[in-house]
Amino acid sequence: MPASVIREVRAGEATDPEAMVVAAWAEDFLVADVAVLASVAAWKLGVGETQVIAIACASGAREVALDDLAERRCALAHGRGVVGTLGFLLRAKKSGLIPAARPVLQHLLNGGMYLEAALVESVLAEVGE
Repeated sequence: MPASVIREVRAGEATDPEAMVVAAWAEDFLVADVAVLASVAAWKLGVGETQVIAIACASGAREVALDDLAERRCALAHGRGVVGTLGFLLRAKKSGLIPAARPVLQHLLNGGMYLEAALVESVLAEVGE
């Protein structure tokens, strides 16, 4: 987890009690920020998202975790595969890490995450929910 992402999450601790839990968990996976390629910087993404892609490029990681379209396009343009929140939910459900995807997804939606209803239903159908 890039240090800049952890800083962004920590900035939300005052208004989001779950941010504290996430930040504490993420500290175990801390990765120092790296120099950003000009080709990544040109996309003018957020600091955390830029670091996710920069670290993937520097380390040779094949896949990154990003949700927003511009971020995903940048990662793909730099030869990285992309998995988003829904992809993680699918993987977690299919591998038995969570008993059901719907409650987790509903919690994310209630917290302000935007996902198209048709996409949500498609994902839930894929895992039999």
